[in-house]
Amino acid sequence: MKEYANRQDVFDDGWHTLTLLFGAVLPALGLVSVGHLVLLFHCAAGAIFSLLNVIQTVLRWRSLAC
Repeated sequence: MKEYANRQDVFDDGWHTLTLLFGAVLPALGLVSVGHLVLLFHCAAGAIFSLLNVIQTVLRWRSLAC
């Protein structure tokens, strides 16, 4: 604690630098992650809709058969 008390200005500058660093990096990583998720779901949308179409068709055939 004595070291912190003697050099408090240096520690304050360090905390300020870390705050700025994480304040810039974390939102950027979040935007990149969201972009990747949007791209992934956009690419997978065709396969998902095809599967849902098959399920809907099978259910419709079943309802017509009864």
